[in-house]
Amino acid sequence: MQGADNIDVSASLGVAVTELPMGGGLADYTLFLDRKTVGVVEAKAHGALSGAEQQTMRYAVPAPGAERGVADSPPRFLFE
Repeated sequence: MQGADNIDVSASLGVAVTELPMGGGLADYTLFLDRKTVGVVEAKAHGALSGAEQQTMRYAVPAPGAERGVADSPPRFLFE
């Protein structure tokens, strides 16, 4: 797992990045496979899913990290 301040999506076939800025917020986890964005995970405490869907949908619009050349497409999978 990597932090948003030191991303290297080529470090492994699969990479998870924590707290990646995107869509006006910080995605809890952004998942990369073969250097491509495949998913975003919005994590909430048990029983606290209120508003999670709207928050997750904001992350799907822009490609995470595109401004830094990290991702080339929006995530295909959104998890809550």
